[in-house]
Amino acid sequence: MPLEPRNKIAAIWFCFFLSGFSGLIYEVVWVRQFELVFGTGTYAVGAILTAFMAGLSLGGLAGGKADKALQPLKIYGWLEISIGVYALLFPTFFKFVQSFYLFLETQRSLSVFESQIIRFLSAFALLILPTTMMGATLPFLSKVVSREPADHRWSVGRLYGVNTAGAVLGVLFSGFWILPHFGQARTLFAAAFLNLGLGAAVLWLNQNSGIHFQNFSPWKTKTPPESQTPWNLALIIAALSGYSAMTYESCYNRVLAMTLGGSVYAFTTMLATFLAGLGFGALAVTGFWSFFQKKTGAWLAAILVLAGVTALFTGFIFDRLGYLFLWLYQTASSFGFELAQSQRVIQFFVSAAVMMPTALFLGSVFPLAIQMDPSNRIGHWVGKVYSWNTLGAIGGAFLASFIFIPLLGIELTLLTGAFAHLAAGVWLGTSLLHSSRQGRWIWVTVILAGVLLLFSFLPGWNLHRMAIGPYLQIKYLRGDLPFAHFIDGRVEGTDLLFYREGVSTTVTVEKNRATGSIFLSNNGKPEASSSTDLATQHLLSDLPLLWFASSRGRQVRQAAVIGLASGITSGAALQHPMDQLTTVELEPFMLPAAALFHQYNFQVLENPKFQLVLDDGRHFLEIHPGKFDVIISEPSNPWISGVSNLFTRESFETSHRGLTDGGVFCQWVQVYEMKLSDLKAIVRTFHSVFPNTYLFGVPPRPGEKAPASDVVLLGSVQPLRPSLPRFDELIKGPRIERSLDQIGIHESGDLVSLLRMGPVEISKFEKAGPLNTDDNALIEFSTPLSLYEETYYDDMMEIRKYQCDPTAEISGGSKADLKRLMRRVSEDLFPYWRRDLAIQLREKAERL
Repeated sequence: MPLEPRNKIAAIWFCFFLSGFSGLIYEVVWVRQFELVFGTGTYAVGAILTAFMAGLSLGGLAGGKADKALQPLKIYGWLEISIGVYALLFPTFFKFVQSFYLFLETQRSLSVFESQIIRFLSAFALLILPTTMMGATLPFLSKVVSREPADHRWSVGRLYGVNTAGAVLGVLFSGFWILPHFGQARTLFAAAFLNLGLGAAVLWLNQNSGIHFQNFSPWKTKTPPESQTPWNLALIIAALSGYSAMTYESCYNRVLAMTLGGSVYAFTTMLATFLAGLGFGALAVTGFWSFFQKKTGAWLAAILVLAGVTALFTGFIFDRLGYLFLWLYQTASSFGFELAQSQRVIQFFVSAAVMMPTALFLGSVFPLAIQMDPSNRIGHWVGKVYSWNTLGAIGGAFLASFIFIPLLGIELTLLTGAFAHLAAGVWLGTSLLHSSRQGRWIWVTVILAGVLLLFSFLPGWNLHRMAIGPYLQIKYLRGDLPFAHFIDGRVEGTDLLFYREGVSTTVTVEKNRATGSIFLSNNGKPEASSSTDLATQHLLSDLPLLWFASSRGRQVRQAAVIGLASGITSGAALQHPMDQLTTVELEPFMLPAAALFHQYNFQVLENPKFQLVLDDGRHFLEIHPGKFDVIISEPSNPWISGVSNLFTRESFETSHRGLTDGGVFCQWVQVYEMKLSDLKAIVRTFHSVFPNTYLFGVPPRPGEKAPASDVVLLGSVQPLRPSLPRFDELIKGPRIERSLDQIGIHESGDLVSLLRMGPVEISKFEKAGPLNTDDNALIEFSTPLSLYEETYYDDMMEIRKYQCDPTAEISGGSKADLKRLMRRVSEDLFPYWRRDLAIQLREKAERL
């Protein structure tokens, strides 16, 4: 039975809502998949998003042909079906492009620029077709809704708002539910079948609606003469608005990552909040269209100015977001909610405080710009506006992430976006007043100069306050302590030595005034220090290098360290004999930060054997033609999105391929803020690639009695059984001995006693369970949920159950040497670990 026109248009809105829903699922999944091949660096992600948005822009232009189509709804249906079919074939295409890309990169040594070009072309080749089809959907549906009866209240702007609302739901659904539960492959297939079903429903709707489009004259709201403006100015406004939108989003995401953390859930909340603001802004304008319709141009000029002003004033709260975060936490606590329960709500409110005001105005721009249509060809005009808006967004994303933030900083980068909005609004406003071109330039110059002057007199951000990482400091806040006093006390207790907003993260170095120790942080997350983390940073080099050399009977020739940070691990590694050490670091500003640790890292940056490569660690190992005797992976915590990619089975397999025969892979793993099942999943995944896996503890930190909350995994295909005489010989080397003295290691027994499990015990400890893979991202989605839980004791007690006899993994040595080793291991185990085992070792030593 034919549908009523009103029911038909409602069905169209629902279809486009689902289209936005599936479109954002595709974007989320495809970006994640490309990151795994191209690396998690900002340049790689930027190349992917640029290719994605370029396709949307081309689709907007292609959709301009909608005005010539007699059945635009039918074309829209086939577009949705085509997108679904391509999504089903995408894994096959992706593998082909991946193989071709890796072939090119492994055949010759490419410069950073050449590598970026290949990444962009690879992403462009895969994404241009589906994203072009996605970009064309809005113009064709605009043709449909614009040919409805004249008394119908719905508009193209509302269609855009409904699509954005679907995108918000797609982000939330994929980030919080379907990806954690079903993985990337099944999520992609589900979205593809949704598009196929959606396209089929639209084709049925077109066949059975009983509507003939030629019966309706084109719909177009006539604008009063005072609101009309040249079409080219409207397109420039759309482009500037797109530029500002992506500039704001880039700045907001960077600031919020320092306040909320860099977990996948935090980024999901940020993206959903920004899109929600865009959608609400569009729906608000179209919901009160009779009010905005009278003076469309004037309202557009006013909203552009308000968007710029709002962005400027929003920026002034950035260094006070920690206050808001802690206040929300204390408020939630007063109602009996733990932080683990309320953190998602807190993340949303903080994100909304930063993003929502500006995003509301940004969402209002598009539907108002649509009304500047200089002709009756609504599909053509919508396609043009959409295309120019997307082109501006490409420019904003590129300039903000790669140029402005690293060179100017977040604060001035935000100012460029506000300037673009203010300039567009003032220019449009003066054009409506029939001002001359020269007069418009004068007005724009005066307004922007005034804003710049005002900006120069206002106080700048308190960078130290921004650098403390409220999302982590919250664990130390007592319920009765005012949050403002807590933050101010934290700032006053340290000196900020270094602060740089880099391409991928904000790098800071602080010095504790009371102890004199210095520590390095990324986005407020401490990564290295000269005191509490010193033993871990040394042992990450000393354990694998000594175990390799004493087990294989030769020195290490080539070694690699993933992550520079303070440079202490790399510096400790170069105290061992080797030909060259390659350190891979993603963030360029980590280099000057590491220079501040020169008295702790053996001045590694000046060592001729030290080579720094600026790249994603996993990508580097994938394309590096040589092999390493030892690879040390020292990333940040696995709950951080992107870093988690270094803990998957596929990443471990990449590292395995980068090792020589008999090579050793070393992986740092946290024991704090990670539930036991996640720790076992990491160990299980590691062991699935390296059959001979050994787990080591870290001795207590200065002033503490309990073992440090870190473990070190060593993995190899062949067993690791160090020769005790060789071990003793190596550890007494002058440079190695001086290095180990810094962390209280004086003889071989001190290191051997750190061995907690060998391959046999590892098999019992890990038990059955899922592996952490690129597809399921088990650790990335699970570990943030225990960020505010105290898991150290339970994890350590479980490890304690499987404590092995460390001396059983050592070969060779005289009875006197073995007796000395057993006594030393017994002494180290007795105070805080396994007293029963320590007593047994002491008795065994006496019987020798």
